[in-house]
Amino acid sequence: MARRFGWLTAVGVFSVYLGLSGKGGDLAVAIVEPVKPEAIVVDTEGQETRLTALEWGGNVRRLAWLADPNAADDEGRRGPLALEIREPNSTTLTRGVLTFVPVRHIAAIEFDYDQQYVTYRVQGLQQQLIGTLQYRGINTVNISGRTPEGEKRTFLGGSRQGKGAVIRTLTLPHAQPVVPRREGQTWNVQILQPSANDPVVPARNLKPLFVLPHGQERLREALPLRKAEPLTFDTRLLRWEMLAHDPNTHLAVAEITLADQAERLIAIPLTLPEDGQTAQLAGLLGEIDAGWKLFPLHTIRTIVPAKRKMD
Repeated sequence: MARRFGWLTAVGVFSVYLGLSGKGGDLAVAIVEPVKPEAIVVDTEGQETRLTALEWGGNVRRLAWLADPNAADDEGRRGPLALEIREPNSTTLTRGVLTFVPVRHIAAIEFDYDQQYVTYRVQGLQQQLIGTLQYRGINTVNISGRTPEGEKRTFLGGSRQGKGAVIRTLTLPHAQPVVPRREGQTWNVQILQPSANDPVVPARNLKPLFVLPHGQERLREALPLRKAEPLTFDTRLLRWEMLAHDPNTHLAVAEITLADQAERLIAIPLTLPEDGQTAQLAGLLGEIDAGWKLFPLHTIRTIVPAKRKMD
């Protein structure tokens, strides 16, 4: 009886089949070549096009905090490529709450230009993600590739402006299922969005993300504070309320409550020296089933543990 071992790779599925031949029990090995990523695009004219040798553009970015300089391939050295999604309740600020989903997990994207929203389906999750198209340059997806005839084609999604066919639906048949990691502390983050009654967004394992020049990123275990010990988002933290955020002085102020301690104010530096450079605090990064959410400090109103009532 043959045995099958499968590996999910950055470019597709690579499988090795091991079996016993009829004589002498010799080991037989059959290698199936990796499946090349493919995209199926239906444009706003109803034309379907299949693409390989895919290249992504628009609101995509590298998850540079996951980069490994010793990785064997460019994907590992630069960090996974991910969509940068602005959901409807991510605040109306220019720099709002962002959702990062690795493109390898995206199964389908559908744009509704009349209703001004986009739907993302993540492989392995039942709940879809919704993004808004109300703001220029937000939730755009561009994809290029080769047709079966070898022609290079580019399709634009999220905007009807620019040169190129406009995407209605984008399907990725070889999307890899996401495997949610649900360990650790869950937080309820209330964001500043008065028109939506300041919604509460859950996220796990909040940590500060710092950005360095040239695209490097550092995820720290604790949030550096001015003239105080760094703050870790653990079970001791009972409440966080954002009070002020001043990019001119490079400081933010919050009121926190720790277990068995009185409320106190903390000053948060928005920039730090690191490796001879200046690192900027991008916000608090939290895990979600689809990937990650980034909460810039100015978008936050209150943070409490998920089991604690929001005041």
